[in-house]
Parts: sequence; C-alpha cells; structure tokens
Amino acid sequence: WDVKGCMRKNWSLLFERLDTDKSGRLDYDEFKTALTDVLEIPIRSKDSKVPRKEGEIKEEELEGLWAYVDHDKSGEVTIDEFQHACYLLILDDWPVLQKATLQRICQQLNDACVHEYSKEGSGVTDGN
Repeated sequence: WDVKGCMRKNWSLLFERLDTDKSGRLDYDEFKTALTDVLEIPIRSKDSKVPRKEGEIKEEELEGLWAYVDHDKSGEVTIDEFQHACYLLILDDWPVLQKATLQRICQQLNDACVHEYSKEGSGVTDGN
C-alpha cells in the first residue's frame, strides 16, 4: 500500500475540486469559496454588526489564514504550498505528549504491525 501516493492523490483530488478556474493554483476568492461552500464555514464580514454565530470566522481571520497558506505571498497557492500549510496546521494541533505516553503508543503500533505481518505468514513474531 503506497501511503505517500494515496495521500498525494487525496490532496490532488481536493485541490482540483477547489481550483474552480482549473489554473493549477488557488487564489483568495477560490480559497474563500472553498471554506464557505465546500467546508460550510460561515465567514463574518468586516462590517457586520450582528452578534457572532457559533463556528463563524471573521474575514480578518480568513485573511490571516490565507497569508499563512500563501507562503511566498504571490497571491496564488500551488498544490505544494497548500499541502505544506495544511500539514503544518494539522501538526500544530497535536498535543504535547509525555515520554511514557509516546512509548506506550509506539509499543501499541509495534504490536499491531507484528500482528498484521504475522497473519501474512512472514514469520515475524517480534517487532525488534
């Protein structure tokens, strides 16, 4: 199973869906449309006087996110910039784990891998 290839394909499919003008790049309007139409995130206009709704983001916050995604400040985002920014945003949200917790997670992953490989008749019985 080619995990890297699958992830790249998934990012490509999403990017192609968001790239409405099929230029191979996203501009700010396509990015904003992606958030409102595809992800259904309500965006509060700068001059809005009504109370903020749950889940609504401010236009200024969207502009800040765009500045983060458009790393080279070209006004357009390539699939590489998009993937990189999304990856970093995902990592940013990961919790800080204690060493014991990390060791436990690694051991569980190791045990699961040994279990899966041993089912295939590889003869693997130990992860070390």
